[in-house]
Formats: sequence, C-alpha cells, structure tokens
Amino acid sequence: MKHSIFTLVLLFSIYKVPSIFAQDTPENTSSDTTKNFFYHNQDYGSESQFGHLNVITNIGFSVVGPQFWGYRLGDIPFNEGIRKLGEGFAHPSLIKDYYGSYGTFFYQEFVPIVGFASYPNYLFHFMGEGMLTRKLYEYNLSKGHSKLKSRLFSVSTMVTAQILNEIVESPITWRGDAISDIIFFNTAGIIAFSYDRFARIFSNKQMKLFYWPGQPLIDARDGVMYNNTETYMLRTTMGKWTKAKLGFMLGLPSSFGIGVTYPVNEQDNVSAFAILGQSPIVPKYPYVKPYVERSLPIADRPTKSNNDSVQYDFQSAFRFTWDRKGSLMTSLEIGYPKMNYTLNVYPGVMKIAGFNFGTFVFAGKNYPTTIGVTLKWMPIMPGIRFN
Repeated sequence: MKHSIFTLVLLFSIYKVPSIFAQDTPENTSSDTTKNFFYHNQDYGSESQFGHLNVITNIGFSVVGPQFWGYRLGDIPFNEGIRKLGEGFAHPSLIKDYYGSYGTFFYQEFVPIVGFASYPNYLFHFMGEGMLTRKLYEYNLSKGHSKLKSRLFSVSTMVTAQILNEIVESPITWRGDAISDIIFFNTAGIIAFSYDRFARIFSNKQMKLFYWPGQPLIDARDGVMYNNTETYMLRTTMGKWTKAKLGFMLGLPSSFGIGVTYPVNEQDNVSAFAILGQSPIVPKYPYVKPYVERSLPIADRPTKSNNDSVQYDFQSAFRFTWDRKGSLMTSLEIGYPKMNYTLNVYPGVMKIAGFNFGTFVFAGKNYPTTIGVTLKWMPIMPGIRFN
C-alpha cells in the first residue's frame, strides 16, 4: 500500500511537469522581483504558526513516539545519536560494511520500487524539506531580511532540523543513514527548490504542495511529547470535468494516504482522506518507557510495550480536513478499528475577546483523554492527559 501511494505521487509529479513549465508566471508574486511560491503571510490556520522553531520542532522530533520506541524527551539518547552521526560522516566506508557493496546502497537508497528507503528520501528529504527550505527563505524575505540572510537562515534551520532528526532516530537507524538523507537528498532538495523554475512544479494552478504540521504539546508532569508531525499534502487537479481535486497525504511518523478535496468557495476547501497509519497515539499517564533491547537487530526488536502505559497501535484512519487557501484550519482523524479520535483546531478558527488560539483533543476507548491549547507564536505548548 505504501509503495503504491509513493509511486502514485512520483508519477503524478512527473506527469504534470510539461504543462507546468508552459506557464510563464507563478500563481503569486511578492511586491519585488522575488516570487512567492509557498509562503503567503497568512495569519490564520497552520500558516499562522509557521516559522523556524515550528519547522525545527516538527521535523527534528517527528519520530518521537512509536518509531522511536519512546515519547519522553528525556529518553532521547543524544550522546549516542551525536556519536553515530559523527561516525557516519567521518567514515563513509560504513556504507559498504552495512550494505555489502556501494551498488546495493545505490539501489536501496536511490532507485524507487527496488528499495523502500528511496521513497521517503525523495518525498520527504528531497521534495518536502526542499520545499520547506524555499518556504523559509520566502518567510525571511517577508520579515525584511536581505536575500543573503534569508538564504542563510533558511538553510541553517533545515540543516539543524534534519541533524536533530537523525540524532533522535539514532536508535532505529544505521550509522551511515545521514549520508543519503542529508548529504544527497536534503542538499539536492535545497538546491533544486532555490530555482523558481523547479519550485513552480509544486506551486501552480494544477498542482500544489502544502506543509500541514502538527501542533506539538508536552505534558510537563512526565515530559511526554505528542502531536508532533511532519506532514505534507500534494493536491492536483483531475481535469476540467470536475472541481474536485486529488490529494496525497505524506506524513511522519508513518501516515500515508489518498483523498479528494472539494472547494466550498474561492477560499475554503474540505477534504477526506483514507490513511494507512495515523498520528502518534497518546500514551497513558504516568508514562513508563517500554523496554527495548538495543543489541537486537531493528527487525527483531519488540514493537509492543511491556506495559499498558504506551500504545503502539499502527492502524488505518480516516482524516477530514478544512483548509483556507492551503492553510490547515481543522483536522479530524478517526482511527480504525480502535475508534480513537484526534482533533486539531488551528489558530484563527476560535477567537475570544480578540484572542486567537487553537486546540488539540485526543480521546478513545482504552486511551487517555488529552487536551491542549495552542498559540500562533509558540512552537510547543503544554498539554495534559487524563486516564
């Protein structure tokens, strides 16, 4: 299923390229000669929270949860992660030791269909994070920074986020994983999206790529972090015969799906997605980290907790969204068959006494009821869980 979704995204992107390049101008331009493809200074929804700290939090900690085998920030083995990252960069020969040959490394990491690792490399490290670097560049320009400073700030933010991501996921990756992720795909994506002609492929009237992050929360009582996600939505037209559009949702940790978007008016869109995988399940309080034998190969490590304080249910889900000009306003996710519910309402939907705020609610049988309030200018906010 995941392979099919990844392949569809790649094929649709390639299919749309010829007609996109035929367009002379992008959909939006700023007041000067700089073209705005991805950032439009929207003060509502998910876009109102966009910024450097938002990117670092959602991307850097995107695997905290089920993929990391732990939700608590204090359990992240930073020393081990830094050591493994340094060894991978300092000793590229580890590629051969791990894969057996450089050829196998190439096929696994660079050739779709042959190697599963190539899909997230292209869709997240190259496409998603390449787009985010360009978006940060446009964001910095809107704040009055020079083009040089805007470029330096955007690239340094993305590199910081990706290095943090590699450090956090060190318990589940090999030492040279960052070689393909950062050196090849992140670098290629940053360079490619710096060119207007390439950026236009993912921002035009026929196809557009959006960044729909989570609203990270942390329970100060035990340091558990949740609702942190790196999610992209690729939306494309389906022809002149319908106003509906096809959408592909790509997210970490482990959320991939396909759906349909229908415009309500010139600004608002509603979408429905069928998702394989879902947002991280919120663990019970108090949190007890599951035992993981790190000496075992990754494939042999347990995927279930040795206690009931953490839920590692990997299930399908249905997700319903409302966005305004690409800025996510509300997202409701229903996990199946466990029937747990995840609601994200972003700032701009609710307003009390002139004060904009968002909220997160998670609930379900055998799961803790969880609530949190979010703000535009805070990359992470406190939340609380009730068993």
